[in-house]
Amino acid sequence: MNKFIDVHNHLLYGIDDGSQSENESLEILKKLKELGFTQVIATPHYIEGTSYNADNYKKTEIIKTLLDKNILNIYLGNEVYILNDLIENIENNKIYSLNGSKYVLIEFSFTSKPLDLEKYIFNLRNKNIIPIIAHPERYVYVQDNYEIVKDWIKYGALLQGNYESINGKYGKNAKNTFKKILGSGYYHFLGTDVHKENSSFFNNFPSIVKDIKKEITEEYFETITYSNPKKIINNEDIDEVNTNFKANKKIWFFK
Repeated sequence: MNKFIDVHNHLLYGIDDGSQSENESLEILKKLKELGFTQVIATPHYIEGTSYNADNYKKTEIIKTLLDKNILNIYLGNEVYILNDLIENIENNKIYSLNGSKYVLIEFSFTSKPLDLEKYIFNLRNKNIIPIIAHPERYVYVQDNYEIVKDWIKYGALLQGNYESINGKYGKNAKNTFKKILGSGYYHFLGTDVHKENSSFFNNFPSIVKDIKKEITEEYFETITYSNPKKIINNEDIDEVNTNFKANKKIWFFK
């Protein structure tokens, strides 16, 4: 049986559009554990100028409450909507990288590609911040030309896909794009992006795993669902070459 580590979810209660109560958060954790998840990095939204910007003290206290129940190991992070002063906000403890590591989960507009995105990624890498781009398969401009993610990887970004994209939760275009990115070996992580205890993810997960394994080898599957996420938690380097073991393709990115 596979083990999993989740790097993207909204299980901290009362922070964003995810869980709204302690009980709901606990139910999400229990269901994840039943599916084989051993650790999770909680990533509530951080969107500047909105209500989704709870301070890290509040988030830390919530994690302590959940950890007391001894269900799963939980680490703190954020899913940050693209922000120019990202590093300054991390240093001021307004934003949290993934378990205090050099890795930061970032999302963009779903419809409009950010200007100078490659330069933005490169500048973060020069300051020893490694951006992980959340669910690129859901962005319209990636659906139009999925090969643009190669440039993001070349400039130093990593990619995180959503498990449920494979079963069409986000639409046909997202599903097709997910399969193309996955089959090309461009993903470095998969995440649940689960928000609620009644999420379709929990019932569908066995079939999701089966469908993903049709596209890639067991070795690559283990890399993006467990080995690479574990390296985030330990603040270790992800291999310089991300290899799709089925297609034998290699994508280079800067250290």
